[in-house]
Amino acid sequence: MFSFTKKDSEAEKRKSTPAASGVAFQVKEVESLMAAAESIALNIKSRITGASQVIFKNLKQEHQFEAFTESIRSILDSILSVQEQLQEVHSCTTALEDTAGKASSSVEQITDSVNHVANIVTDRISVTSQLTDAVAKGSLKVKDLFTVIDSLNQNIDAVKDIIGSINDVSAQTNLLAMNAAIESAHAGKAGLGFAVVAGEIRKLSEATALNAADASKTLKNMLEALQVARNTADETRTAMILIGNSVNETTSSFVEISSEMNMLAGTSTSVRDAVMLVPESAADLNNRADTAIEHVNKIADQADKGKTMLVSLQATAEEVNDLMSSALFNMNSIIDNTVTIDSTVEKGIDLANGKAIADEHTMPFALIVLKHLGWVTKVRALIDGRLDVNGIELGDHRKCDLGQWIDKNAPRYEGLQQHPEFKKLMVQHEQLHNLTKTVVSQLKTLSRTELEASYSKLLEHSASVIESLSILRQFIESKRYNEKITSYSCASGIWYTLEQFRQTISSGSSAVSFKFLSSAFGSVRNASK
Repeated sequence: MFSFTKKDSEAEKRKSTPAASGVAFQVKEVESLMAAAESIALNIKSRITGASQVIFKNLKQEHQFEAFTESIRSILDSILSVQEQLQEVHSCTTALEDTAGKASSSVEQITDSVNHVANIVTDRISVTSQLTDAVAKGSLKVKDLFTVIDSLNQNIDAVKDIIGSINDVSAQTNLLAMNAAIESAHAGKAGLGFAVVAGEIRKLSEATALNAADASKTLKNMLEALQVARNTADETRTAMILIGNSVNETTSSFVEISSEMNMLAGTSTSVRDAVMLVPESAADLNNRADTAIEHVNKIADQADKGKTMLVSLQATAEEVNDLMSSALFNMNSIIDNTVTIDSTVEKGIDLANGKAIADEHTMPFALIVLKHLGWVTKVRALIDGRLDVNGIELGDHRKCDLGQWIDKNAPRYEGLQQHPEFKKLMVQHEQLHNLTKTVVSQLKTLSRTELEASYSKLLEHSASVIESLSILRQFIESKRYNEKITSYSCASGIWYTLEQFRQTISSGSSAVSFKFLSSAFGSVRNASK
């Protein structure tokens, strides 16, 4: 870091004076101290960038959690609507079962007149819908609601077929009753009793038709509710993709309802058997509706657990952001102590050299970078609410420490201002200040996401500034004189300065380089013996 002029004779004179006898200062050791300060500065820069990236990513995930939680709420609302519709279906099928039971009792009275049996109607409904792998290890696993909804649609279609068959049975029963009435009329007095029974059958047939119509209307409402649920499920799938597949697909299937009912052959026996099947079918439909309600309740329960887990994950992300912000804010004390270290070493060298050594071939790289990073961390604290606007002096880009060095110190280095990297440094530095002014002026109007995006751009400019400084430092170092002064005597005051240096490190929070600096201090002391 540091170089010396050709004033060897002056150094030799100081080395031979009685006041400096027995005290030697190793330039190489002090340069190692300065290199350590530079290493700390670059390490701080990396930590600031990494922590800010973590905060930015966590903030994005928080927004995704909020969107997904809202989708789950919508799903729960749709599930509640489906539950209500299923309850209505249950009530309708219960009423249908009662009506069919009464019709069956009446049909028994004309069993001898009815000789054919209708085709047997069988319904097999197999509903398997179960959420697998509920929220575990911070991930939400949701069953595939599309399959559930499609299966429910198919179940409803099958039920509609059953109701259609019931309507057919009712129509044919009504027709048979009319035929029976006509035949009883032809029979005269002998057919009066049969006519009464036929009239009762017709009334029961009409009641069955009305109940079937009510069930059809309820099923139509269910279809509309299921369509709303399907749209909501589609939005939920989109939300799950946004949080990086943190939720596994749910598997759920409803086995297609297959039912066949043979048409009545026109005989009373077929009518009787068909009517006898109505209570059985209604009971089966009730059982399957109960099963569907049970599985829908499970889905609602798992969705509610998922919502709770998302809220917990969101709170954890906020805690991580707060810890990162606190760590970045505490970087200021590390930076201040490292600046003190760098300044103390520089003072020690000045004291050792009697301020007689020119510095036109050296550059205080670590000091410049550390002060620059201190300014960057204050902007971070401003965004996090740990400092108010009064805590940061923006000023002109020429008034900060780096701006002062560019205007006042840079001209002393031969050829530096003509270097392409120097021009790039000036542009990036000015853009850095302009961006910060924009952030501060819009601090209350920009969203947190927009502020984090602006700070990411600020870090990019900061990295470019430090890279340019590093290149310029190498350019300056390349112009150092070839002569190397291995050792020279120094006044006894150098020990007082280095002792202050050691105490500053011990009391500060920059414990990262203390062991190395203490070792270097010992090397200097041994070299003086």
